[in-house]
Amino acid sequence: MSADPALLQHIENISKLCRICGQAVLKKRDKQKMYQPNPCRKYARRIHEIWGVDVTKDRGHRHPPAFCHRCRSKLARPPHFSRPKVVTWYDHDAFEGHCAACEKVASIAKGGRPTKIKPPGRPRSQPKQDDDKQEQQNETTAKLEEDNKLVGEHK
Repeated sequence: MSADPALLQHIENISKLCRICGQAVLKKRDKQKMYQPNPCRKYARRIHEIWGVDVTKDRGHRHPPAFCHRCRSKLARPPHFSRPKVVTWYDHDAFEGHCAACEKVASIAKGGRPTKIKPPGRPRSQPKQDDDKQEQQNETTAKLEEDNKLVGEHK
């Protein structure tokens, strides 16, 4: 009885995300310093007090097992006025191929700054015209100038 490879990949992906905020558990610098992720079960009572999340009922295929350093800091000194937002976690099959957790891990793995959308550039005064169109336009302008001269003489 082997498990579905997509589900195993999903479980590996969510283990890289924070249970509370959904961001990466360990940044590159944290990995270099050999930090370990903070396990949710160790701080279950405190997490329940601050965020109202019961991590003792978490399922392994749905919920990440750890939380990040930022959420650990909020755990030590919780905000006084508002309760921080908590990410809602769904099963891998809930959206048929578009798992938010797996897509988040893929975007984190890609890394770097998002590409900037560049404006099309400086606006042009007039697009270049074909030679035939240019000749027709020159003839029309010449006729208009002649008509204006004739009208000016009759006055």
